[in-house]
Amino acid sequence: MSSWADALRQLVVISLIAALIDLLIPSGGMKKYVRLVTGLLIMLLLLRPIASLFLGGAADEDVVMRLLTMND
Repeated sequence: MSSWADALRQLVVISLIAALIDLLIPSGGMKKYVRLVTGLLIMLLLLRPIASLFLGGAADEDVVMRLLTMND
């Protein structure tokens, strides 16, 4: 349960930082790239605990390796 609380805390912190960055970046071509990167980061943070749940509570480093070698 602690890992879910940590994941939620990280998600909230990253979302607040992303909102602050979004407010500070002036309108223009760079803003859409900043939104893309922050959105990808938030999606990664959402997928980490879900992948860990499906892969049997593996460590964070092992999750990526198991996902990459799942079809082998």
